[in-house]
Amino acid sequence: MTVKTLLKWLGLAALGVLVLMMTFPDVLLVPFTLLFGWVNSLRRLGSRWSVSPATLGLILTALLVLLAGTHWFFAWLRARARPGDGGAPSAPSRPWPWRWTLSLHAGFWLTVLAIVSLVCITHQVFWMVVSKEPVFVSRGWPVRARADLHRAAQALVAAGDAHHWDPVETRAAVWQDRAESAGDRSALWERHHLVLLPAPDGRLAIAVVMPREPKARSKVGLAVVTPDAEVQYQPPDALPQILARAEGPATGAPAKPEERR
Repeated sequence: MTVKTLLKWLGLAALGVLVLMMTFPDVLLVPFTLLFGWVNSLRRLGSRWSVSPATLGLILTALLVLLAGTHWFFAWLRARARPGDGGAPSAPSRPWPWRWTLSLHAGFWLTVLAIVSLVCITHQVFWMVVSKEPVFVSRGWPVRARADLHRAAQALVAAGDAHHWDPVETRAAVWQDRAESAGDRSALWERHHLVLLPAPDGRLAIAVVMPREPKARSKVGLAVVTPDAEVQYQPPDALPQILARAEGPATGAPAKPEERR
């Protein structure tokens, strides 16, 4: 195969991969993870694994002693392996080289590494089969969760303005809103809690919007909506103070019959 033909095939392969990435980007996650996923795993392991200088020195000393002892043993064995005339041993014409010792150690440790890798792969495959956790988790989910929270808060503001901040009508309008976020077919309100706190005059005093998933709520917090004011984003631990500041019962409980329309 000539260089020109090789470059042509490499260009076609790169073009095919580019088209595949633009059409079905998730297809390449599995081979990419198999090829480069160990880098992040090694980085996480290195950050958590701390070895003292004394332990590291002991390990290196043991390896050097093992290497020197192996070389001495095979050199002695080679010297005794060839009997000379009359059965007396004679030194071989060529002594045992260090590269043979290093090759033996490299083969031994690579074999150990292969066995350990096979055991770990079997363990991980079994874990993925029986585990309920997702195999892939997008790193950009906090950004999307924050964008969803912002859209939910703006939808609540629009519903409140349209219904003069009446709690019952505002809640009904919000739950009828089926606006979907990009890449997710579930409705926006299927992923958020909505707490409406009315004022003594019957209008909505404070509304709190927060993600239903605890992990997302701990990352993006919650949105506080009040009539004629900007939306405020607060950490999740601020919810008790917000509820204590509001007057009147939350409308999360069933409304009284006279309040239904």
